[in-house]
Amino acid sequence: MPLESYSNPYNYYTGNDQLQPEISYSYEINYNKTWDQNSFTTEIFLRDAHDLIQRVQHPLNERSLLATMENVGRSIEYGTEVMANVRPWTWWHINASLSLSGYNLFIQYQDQESFENNFNYGGRLQNTFELPRKFSLNLNGRYVSPQQMAQGVRDGYFTSDLSIKKRLGKSDRWSATLIANNILNTFRYEINYAEDDFSYYFKYANSPYLSLNINFSLENKE
Repeated sequence: MPLESYSNPYNYYTGNDQLQPEISYSYEINYNKTWDQNSFTTEIFLRDAHDLIQRVQHPLNERSLLATMENVGRSIEYGTEVMANVRPWTWWHINASLSLSGYNLFIQYQDQESFENNFNYGGRLQNTFELPRKFSLNLNGRYVSPQQMAQGVRDGYFTSDLSIKKRLGKSDRWSATLIANNILNTFRYEINYAEDDFSYYFKYANSPYLSLNINFSLENKE
C-alpha cells in the first residue's frame, strides 16, 4: 500500500500502485549544416504519449486535498525545433534553440473525458566565454511557455543560470564549477483549476541557490 505524507493539514500526497508505465512514440526528421566551427540544425517532430502520467489533486474533505500521480490519457505534440551552434570568436561560443509546437491532450481518467489543446513555444540561449588561466564563464537562459495539463494550465516561466569553471592540473582532468542557479529569481509558476465540486491553486517558486561541482575526467587530454 502506498505511503501517505503531508506538508500541512490541507495538503496530502500519496503514491499510486495502480500507475501504468507511460509509453511514448517519437518520429523526427532533421537537417544539419556545419561550416568551420559552426552548425545549424532544424527538426520536424511528432511525439505520441500513451498513458500520460501527471500529478493530479482530489478533495479529501471541504478543506484538504490529496495529490497523487495518475494516468490521465494521451498527448500528441507536433512541431519544429531550430538549433544553432556559433563561434563568433575563438573565446565565445553560442548555443541557441527555438521550438514551436501544437499540443493536443486527450484527457481520460476516472469519470472525466475531455479534449484540450494549446500552442507551445520555448527557447534556450547559452553563452560560454573562455577566460585566461583556464577559467570559463557560462551564462544561459531558458523560457518555457504555458502548458495545458489535465487539471488546469501551468504558467510559462523563465530561468537563468551563471557559472564559472576552473580547469585544474596539467592535463585538465580535474575541474571545479561554481554555479549560481536562477540568478534573476524568475523560476516560478502558478496553476489554477476549478471543477463543480472543488478548486485549487498551486504556486511553485524555486529560490536562487549556489552549488559547487568537482569533476574528474577519465579521458586524458594530453
